[in-house]
Amino acid sequence: DSIGESFIFGTVDKAQDGSGGELDLTVTTTGMAVASFKMLLQRFVGFSPEFQQAYETKVAEWVRATTNDPISSIKVRGGDGGKGSGEVEGSPESPGTPGLIWPDKDPSHPGLFLIETRIHCFSADQAQEVIAALELLTPTTASTEFGIFKLDGGLNEQNGVLQIGGINSDPVLLYENPQDVTYDDHYNVTAHVDEAHPHGDWAHVIDMHWSWAACCGDGFILGPMPVTPYTVHFAVGDYTGLSQFKIGTYSYEKEAMGYFTMPITHAKMTYGGVLLEGGTLTDYCQ
Repeated sequence: DSIGESFIFGTVDKAQDGSGGELDLTVTTTGMAVASFKMLLQRFVGFSPEFQQAYETKVAEWVRATTNDPISSIKVRGGDGGKGSGEVEGSPESPGTPGLIWPDKDPSHPGLFLIETRIHCFSADQAQEVIAALELLTPTTASTEFGIFKLDGGLNEQNGVLQIGGINSDPVLLYENPQDVTYDDHYNVTAHVDEAHPHGDWAHVIDMHWSWAACCGDGFILGPMPVTPYTVHFAVGDYTGLSQFKIGTYSYEKEAMGYFTMPITHAKMTYGGVLLEGGTLTDYCQ
């Protein structure tokens, strides 16, 4: 993308026979480097562009102080709709970033903002450090660390964070469409330590399901991908309306996408699924 991060984009095209279709897909990753959390904010907190810029700066500074390393970027779902300020090192998002949602006030707490902050780290080890530190934060310490408070008549701080939680390492940036009740689109992600794996000891198993009408398709975005080694394994389960599994990559020389195509049955676990491996040039040249 425009800030030098890479993502894996998956899509299911509409069925050619006009019937629509369904797909169950299990995606297993290792080495992913995302840490996210949610905060419920006080009514006096307004997410102006200036406030968001200051907030992103505070989060980036807190991560650097916690891990002794910078981060790749920050995405905030809430405030100005998840469009990063574009003015903070470590969060150079451009306005109108696709796939990020406009904020809704939490229906369980009328008048309060519920925001999600997604921290994109450079390695799985750094992301695990961030998650461990997030789990130690309280509404009071989060208010202070991230600069979300106001002063009362004296010099006492009033916390701007009512709740902090929802801490996870979900590598799914966008899923189309988890709110689709009609077609029951949904996914579930679990994380575990895989000490035997050579490409990072942090594994995620993502069970995905889509149903789509004849007019449409579905899909997802994983990432951003870390700069350290990682793997992504695809295993097709039950499906209808599909016949092929394609792996595509962009060629800067040809300025076009190229595809490797196989029968979709070859992407089932019966054949071992499809494995993608990512690493540095040093890894592959040694």
